[in-house]
Amino acid sequence: MISDDIILSTDKLAAGYALSGGREYTVLENISLKAKKGELVVLIGRNGTGKSTLLRTLAVLQSSIAGNIYYAGKESSQYAISELARTISFVSAGNVRVQHLSVRDMVALGRHPYTNMLGRLRLNDWNIVDDAIQKVQADHIAGNDIARISDGERQRVMIARAIAQDTPLILLDEPTAFLDLANRFEILRVLSRLAAEIGKAVIMSSHDLHLALQVADKIWLIDEGKIMEGAPEDLIISGIFNKLFRDSGVIFDQDSGEFRFAGHYVKTIRLEGDKDIKSITEKALNRLGFRVTVNSEGSGVVEVKKEKGKPVWELDVESGRFTFYSIYDLSVKLKKLVK
Repeated sequence: MISDDIILSTDKLAAGYALSGGREYTVLENISLKAKKGELVVLIGRNGTGKSTLLRTLAVLQSSIAGNIYYAGKESSQYAISELARTISFVSAGNVRVQHLSVRDMVALGRHPYTNMLGRLRLNDWNIVDDAIQKVQADHIAGNDIARISDGERQRVMIARAIAQDTPLILLDEPTAFLDLANRFEILRVLSRLAAEIGKAVIMSSHDLHLALQVADKIWLIDEGKIMEGAPEDLIISGIFNKLFRDSGVIFDQDSGEFRFAGHYVKTIRLEGDKDIKSITEKALNRLGFRVTVNSEGSGVVEVKKEKGKPVWELDVESGRFTFYSIYDLSVKLKKLVK
């Protein structure tokens, strides 16, 4: 029995693409996954592992090689094209450029599945369009030509079009690829809210694993033609991230939840003092090649304290005791210790 909460499911799905002479190349096979209402799912994997191929297959933009795809328990082949357009919206990784079309008109294309045979939008449709534009904070460019805005703004517009399409399932291929850090967080906040507050199933691919670990309800991780799924914390516990980046010189530090260079730590150091500044100081020490320890052994001790409300760092090493008033100055001294 299919749960009403399951928006998308696959059964032994194989995804790939057609070759010349009627041949097929399989990228992923035996895929059985689920995405529920209210979930933000992030699809990750190294370059060339099939993220875009899988998303395009799930969006019925290319044929599957084997297996089945179900939307709300109904097999994809049983949907009429018009019905699929009201079920799935897709934002590609491609940079869309259309001349002489305003941002508002581009977003309005998302309402096409709901128009009559004349294709005219009603007042309610335009209200939905304007609301979608507002959700991605693109109000200030609503009247601009789509070809005359930045790549980041254009990506926001394409996400707004998907929102205006008002489908239970939204698929996005690298939606934050052209955005700066602040805009990436904002778009992810919008997508997370679409899932959590409006109850849509949102599936997006991303190369930004750090952000994925912070926002995803579930991660689909592609490795060696297979997909592992689970909450970010489940995958961290499994150790799969180190396996994913094997032979790359990068390892995942489970304690900090961050990636770092393999063999990066060359010395240990003790860190004491003001708890408010210790955390950021520890990140700086890690960056410089020091692993923070609670033991007295190591290259020395860094004590963090405050004087007149301002942070001060005391470094106690074999060569003496030194005082610094910025992490930069502390770093200059510590770099000499790791040479």
